[in-house]
Amino acid sequence: MKRELPDEGVEPAVTRLHAGFRTPRPTLFDIVREAVGQEPDPESVVKIVRGYDSEVYRVRTVAATAVVIRIRRDGDIPYEQEAWALEQAGRAGVPVPEVLLLTERRINRVRRPVMVQRCLPGRNLVDLLPVFTGAQKERVLRQAGEALRRLHTVAVDGFYRRRSDGTWDFPDWASRMASALREREEETPLLLAAGLTDDEIRRGLNAIERYTVDFPCPQPVLLHADVSAEHFFADETGNLTGMLDFGDFYGGPPEADIAYFTVNDPELPLEWLLDGYGDRSEWGDREAFLQRLLRYQVVLLPGDVAFAAEMENAEETERLLGAYRAVLNRLAP
Repeated sequence: MKRELPDEGVEPAVTRLHAGFRTPRPTLFDIVREAVGQEPDPESVVKIVRGYDSEVYRVRTVAATAVVIRIRRDGDIPYEQEAWALEQAGRAGVPVPEVLLLTERRINRVRRPVMVQRCLPGRNLVDLLPVFTGAQKERVLRQAGEALRRLHTVAVDGFYRRRSDGTWDFPDWASRMASALREREEETPLLLAAGLTDDEIRRGLNAIERYTVDFPCPQPVLLHADVSAEHFFADETGNLTGMLDFGDFYGGPPEADIAYFTVNDPELPLEWLLDGYGDRSEWGDREAFLQRLLRYQVVLLPGDVAFAAEMENAEETERLLGAYRAVLNRLAP
């Protein structure tokens, strides 16, 4: 039987977290049987150590059907909501994994939600980028930009989280951003402890207030809300095969997903993604678009800093602090 090993390059905080996640093999195999009606191959189980909210396994059946089992350990978006987002994205032409089963299982005396998806073809883009040529990287990032554009054609009826009854947390832009501003203010003690100064925090809060007024969003769209190379799959020729993990989706302005990409993967060329995304004329000229991105980064980054600090992930905290300060320095006066 193969050992379950964490993926290479995963930060220690995530590795430590997943070390405490251990679902018995018989339970995993029962889930596979229910999802696809096939017998699992006991030698095929691989534990995927990425992210904070779900315990994840890749399993192949003896009939060569490959599935991903996700077991909810944390997070506040039910799998039913994520399945809804995947369905909307798929209808818009975004390549996403097929949801095969939504269920629950009692694991170590706790009843936990379970989602089973069909495996996307190819491999995680994070694993492929180091071996891709420049042309392959450009091609896959252009295709990722096109997938985002398709996703953003899905208009939604409100801002931030979608509730089980189909309503959304906030009915309009002003109320959503007022809540975001309060959240950033409440994080001040954590941000100070992480190393930010009072002045840096104040400048960020002022930028959020200006963003709310200067760049209103009358029509929210469906957002992936954690766009990164880690959440795309591709084949070995550099063609995109899918976009995955909609566990943080929400409704908001389309520039938000571009901002997530710049925060998560600052070393990847943004222009390639934007070339694939296409027309952005509704966001104004290049300088207006840049300011949109920077100000949404100011919305995102303090929360990310606070989360990394809470998780005691010192390396990620320092990276995000540097990113936040760089954004502040680029904001228009």
